[in-house]
Amino acid sequence: EAWRLQETQKIKEAGLAEEERHAALQQLLHKETKLLQTIDRLKIAANGENRDVRIAHTLSDMAAPKTWEIADGTTVEVHTPFTTRSKELMQLYNGLRLPLLTTDE
Repeated sequence: EAWRLQETQKIKEAGLAEEERHAALQQLLHKETKLLQTIDRLKIAANGENRDVRIAHTLSDMAAPKTWEIADGTTVEVHTPFTTRSKELMQLYNGLRLPLLTTDE
């Protein structure tokens, strides 16, 4: 917003003729529109990447073995039926997300 106001002020103070000032303001509007479109496109791409990372992290957390502490203080990793199934589903999800593969593969 501040950039647009500053650029508008420069155009108004330049002492241009009415037609030239109008053309300069149109160019400024076009440039602002292009910049906003670029920002929106980058936001959409970043949201998509963040979503993929969040899903992968959640799936790997669910597929990780449970760690239990035994009475003597040592820890044991336990693969429960739920973590085993979660790992299978994570592998299936990752396989489906691979490009250039058919559903049968």
